[in-house]
Amino acid sequence: YLVDLITQIPNVDKQTPMSDFGAMRQALSSGIIDGYISERPEALTAEAASSTYKMIALKKGDGFKVSNDDISIAVGLRKDDTETLTQVNKVLATISQDDRAKLMNHIISIQPAEKHDETKKTGFFSQMATILSKNWPQFLRGTGITLLISIIGTVVGTFIGLMIGVYRTAPKAANKLVALLQKVFGWVLNVYIEVFRGTPMIVQSMVIYYGTAQAFGINIDRTLAAVIIVSINTGAYMSEIVRGGIFAVDKGQFEAATALGFSHGQTMRKIVLPQVIRNILPATGNEFVINIKDTSVLNVISVVELYFAGNTVATQTYQYFQTFFVIAAIYFVLTFTVTRILRYVERRFDQDTYTQGGAH
Repeated sequence: YLVDLITQIPNVDKQTPMSDFGAMRQALSSGIIDGYISERPEALTAEAASSTYKMIALKKGDGFKVSNDDISIAVGLRKDDTETLTQVNKVLATISQDDRAKLMNHIISIQPAEKHDETKKTGFFSQMATILSKNWPQFLRGTGITLLISIIGTVVGTFIGLMIGVYRTAPKAANKLVALLQKVFGWVLNVYIEVFRGTPMIVQSMVIYYGTAQAFGINIDRTLAAVIIVSINTGAYMSEIVRGGIFAVDKGQFEAATALGFSHGQTMRKIVLPQVIRNILPATGNEFVINIKDTSVLNVISVVELYFAGNTVATQTYQYFQTFFVIAAIYFVLTFTVTRILRYVERRFDQDTYTQGGAH
């Protein structure tokens, strides 16, 4: 109904609705919009946190047309949860409208929003330092969760990619039934790879996390769900990278291994994979860096990673640009450090100890 109210304002330049009130507050502070319409609690919270915001209350005589359903306050429940519905209605029946308004005003007044004095001018970097010093535990926790998800997701995803890559290059079985099963499983792997490479991870997160809960009644821990999502996604990409790395190995090495009586597994384990791991190391490092950044999309399932933690701080401080600049700096430090470590590992792999006379 808020969008409908905007269209009732004469000569208004209506903008595309944004994702949440935080985005609208940021747009208002930046001068992108001149105002937005919200519920009373949101407006009071914004006005209390910063003197740059001003709430204008709409009254019955202002000419706006709304239905009773539009302005009613409700408690959201599942449609089939009649037991909770009965309990909630029973409690609400004991609270008058005036008491509800007083209770709401009290809750708004004790929200953890930081009050700013805009008359006191401080530098941009001073504001960043203040935000970091007051909220470093949230940033530290978010950074830790981001690294945890990225590291485990990349390691597990690389292992999945190696297994799939080895399987897809295996020779066709002589037994017809085994060969058929091998072919069917190959189709399943192709579907998995195409689906996870062809859909955004933010959509995958919503489908896997909420879909699992809705379809099977399984409530997975958000961080665990995030690790699973990143691992599966990374595995789909790494399988193609590994396959390319295997095909990059000279064909003569496969023929030589066959001539020596090596099985496919022995050839892969002792000859091919050591070379493949070195060949795919830059691409693996690139996947790791991508995973660090892509964990930000996991905020849609409320994983408290770096972006989620920073966005929470921004909604409390009302200093969006400064807060997100801090987040960007942390992401850069993470990716820059990881890149340099991987470059060092690559150089260590590239050292030719055979031509150095065994010197150490």
